[in-house]
Amino acid sequence: MIKQTLVVLVLVYLVASQNTCQQNELQIEFRMKCKNYCNEEKVQILTEWGVLYTEPTYVNNVDSDNFVCLDKTSTEMYTLQLMDTYSDGWDAGSYLTILGEYGNVFYKGYMINKSRESFPLSLHYFIRKNSEWKMTNTAEGSWTETTYSDDSWSTETL
Repeated sequence: MIKQTLVVLVLVYLVASQNTCQQNELQIEFRMKCKNYCNEEKVQILTEWGVLYTEPTYVNNVDSDNFVCLDKTSTEMYTLQLMDTYSDGWDAGSYLTILGEYGNVFYKGYMINKSRESFPLSLHYFIRKNSEWKMTNTAEGSWTETTYSDDSWSTETL
């Protein structure tokens, strides 16, 4: 039993670690906790041009964990749309968590309205891991101007 569990954990890790997106995409993870009437509960990501992504249909009493690569928008702003196709609201205990590529929580919540709710969703990182930044302890003169040369500053990776 322990060997089987270990094999499953290794396979899950390998599959999850291979979820890398292209440079023009954002990686997010949908975690859906659902108990009953899950086939009625829908989740979509919208852009100003329409539906960008729709989560697969959920299954009763099965926790869903889905990694997705979304096309980036210029602002990395989206709309999260939660729906109930039967228009009686999500089942008690159902909730959605959306995580970013570093495991940070972008959204955690549930549907309150009976049929549809929408929320603004920012997937923007102001500082990305492994990004390079210029640093100095002696900023002088016109360092705030765009024409200033920072060639003598050290480069740091965050």
